[in-house]
Amino acid sequence: MNKLQTLKGFRDFLPKDALKRTWVKNKMISVAERWGYEPIETPTLEPYSLFKGKIGEDEKLFYKFTDNGDREVMLRYD
Repeated sequence: MNKLQTLKGFRDFLPKDALKRTWVKNKMISVAERWGYEPIETPTLEPYSLFKGKIGEDEKLFYKFTDNGDREVMLRYD
Protein backbone atom coordinates (compact mmCIF):
# COMPACT_ATOMS: atom_id res chain seq x y z
CA MET A 1 0.00 0.00 0.00
CA ASN A 2 1.32 3.44 -0.92
CA LYS A 3 1.56 5.98 1.88
CA LEU A 4 0.23 9.42 0.98
CA GLN A 5 2.87 12.03 1.58
CA THR A 6 2.89 15.77 1.02
CA LEU A 7 5.63 17.38 -1.02
CA LYS A 8 8.63 18.85 0.77
CA GLY A 9 7.83 22.36 1.96
CA PHE A 10 4.09 21.70 2.17
CA ARG A 11 1.89 20.36 4.93
CA ASP A 12 -1.70 19.55 5.69
CA PHE A 13 -3.63 21.31 8.44
CA LEU A 14 -6.29 19.19 10.08
CA PRO A 15 -9.51 20.86 11.29
CA LYS A 16 -8.29 21.88 14.76
CA ASP A 17 -5.15 23.59 13.43
CA ALA A 18 -6.92 24.94 10.33
CA LEU A 19 -9.48 26.67 12.54
CA LYS A 20 -6.73 28.24 14.67
CA ARG A 21 -4.92 29.47 11.56
CA THR A 22 -8.13 30.94 10.16
CA TRP A 23 -8.84 32.72 13.46
CA VAL A 24 -5.33 34.26 13.52
CA LYS A 25 -5.55 35.25 9.85
CA ASN A 26 -8.92 36.94 10.40
CA LYS A 27 -7.56 38.86 13.41
CA MET A 28 -4.59 40.07 11.37
CA ILE A 29 -6.88 41.16 8.53
CA SER A 30 -9.13 43.00 10.98
CA VAL A 31 -6.22 44.93 12.51
CA ALA A 32 -4.79 45.79 9.07
CA GLU A 33 -8.17 47.05 7.87
CA ARG A 34 -8.53 49.26 10.95
CA TRP A 35 -5.22 50.88 10.00
CA GLY A 36 -6.44 51.53 6.47
CA TYR A 37 -4.73 48.69 4.64
CA GLU A 38 -6.57 47.19 1.71
CA PRO A 39 -6.13 43.65 0.41
CA ILE A 40 -4.42 42.77 -2.83
CA GLU A 41 -4.13 39.39 -4.53
CA THR A 42 -1.24 38.52 -6.81
CA PRO A 43 -0.89 35.61 -9.26
CA THR A 44 0.13 32.20 -7.93
CA LEU A 45 2.61 31.85 -10.80
CA GLU A 46 5.14 34.52 -11.67
CA PRO A 47 7.82 34.78 -14.37
CA TYR A 48 11.07 33.30 -13.07
CA SER A 49 12.87 36.45 -14.26
CA LEU A 50 11.30 38.36 -11.34
CA PHE A 51 13.23 36.18 -8.88
CA LYS A 52 16.36 35.18 -10.81
CA GLY A 53 19.49 36.30 -9.00
CA LYS A 54 17.53 37.82 -6.10
CA ILE A 55 16.75 34.78 -3.97
CA GLY A 56 20.24 33.44 -3.28
CA GLU A 57 20.64 30.09 -1.51
CA ASP A 58 16.91 29.81 -0.89
CA GLU A 59 16.26 29.38 -4.62
CA LYS A 60 16.50 25.60 -4.26
CA LEU A 61 13.45 25.73 -1.97
CA PHE A 62 11.18 27.20 -4.65
CA TYR A 63 9.25 25.37 -7.36
CA LYS A 64 10.33 26.43 -10.84
CA PHE A 65 9.32 24.85 -14.11
CA THR A 66 8.87 25.53 -17.82
CA ASP A 67 5.23 25.90 -18.88
CA ASN A 68 3.60 24.83 -22.15
CA GLY A 69 4.56 28.18 -23.69
CA ASP A 70 8.24 27.40 -22.98
CA ARG A 71 8.38 30.12 -20.30
CA GLU A 72 10.21 29.65 -17.02
CA VAL A 73 7.74 30.22 -14.20
CA MET A 74 7.92 29.97 -10.44
CA LEU A 75 5.27 29.36 -7.81
CA ARG A 76 4.75 32.42 -5.67
CA TYR A 77 5.80 31.95 -2.08
CA ASP A 78 3.59 33.14 0.76
